[in-house]
Amino acid sequence: MSPLLAEDKAALAAKANLQNAIDYDIIKWNVKAKTWSWVTDENHKNVKFIQLSGKAVSDPKQALYDYYNGNQEFAMKLLDELRVLDLLIDSGIEEEDSGINEVGK
Repeated sequence: MSPLLAEDKAALAAKANLQNAIDYDIIKWNVKAKTWSWVTDENHKNVKFIQLSGKAVSDPKQALYDYYNGNQEFAMKLLDELRVLDLLIDSGIEEEDSGINEVGK
């Protein structure tokens, strides 16, 4: 597989995983507060992990994707949560040097 195609496939899988996390209420965008948060149980407040400002507010999903790519700890935690819930989308490629384990590898 060409490196460019592999990057595109990995980017699509990452975006699909982020969308699954949103769709299944693992993470949530708060329009008023301009924050992304982990959703907790109903007895606790959601835990904020990104506060957006400036131009980033106009495209919160891109800001989330950028955060995911730049924060390995967050990416691993999110992928682990999706894996536990059987919602993980596999990119089908090895992520060398990322520390992220792909399903089925």
